[in-house]
Amino acid sequence: EPVLTYRVIHDNSIDTTTLIRHLRVLEDEDPSLCVSYSEQTSSVQIQVMGEVQLDILKSHMKERLHSLSTGDVITL
Repeated sequence: EPVLTYRVIHDNSIDTTTLIRHLRVLEDEDPSLCVSYSEQTSSVQIQVMGEVQLDILKSHMKERLHSLSTGDVITL
């Protein structure tokens, strides 16, 4: 099970629904990735196994979602 939880920060050029849809595709490709949305904080959260997986995820996000180039993933 994933042990690290992060919040995905993105710029306004992509809406949250689109972001989640793209992250769900990555989640389907990597079953150890968990994507969720917190209604309390209105934030997209991901859970990963470790730093290497996070680095790979960030790379995939930037390749697939060019608008995330100004975004980031932060520790919760």
